[in-house]
Amino acid sequence: MNGDWLLLGRDGRLSVYFQADDAALWRAESTPGGRWEPPRRAGGDQELRPGALAVGQGADGYAHLV
Repeated sequence: MNGDWLLLGRDGRLSVYFQADDAALWRAESTPGGRWEPPRRAGGDQELRPGALAVGQGADGYAHLV
């Protein structure tokens, strides 16, 4: 994993990004400071190479996975 893995989103919720097997996963708070939602697969059915995930946050506040 390269870049920031914990980001503060535009809506005030924390989101965490991580790689599990061949998928990029993310979790977010349900509300700012609230419980965490279950992990979700980012990018649909796309498969990742091991160690190929990098995360950054744009000036628009959105996370960008590359």
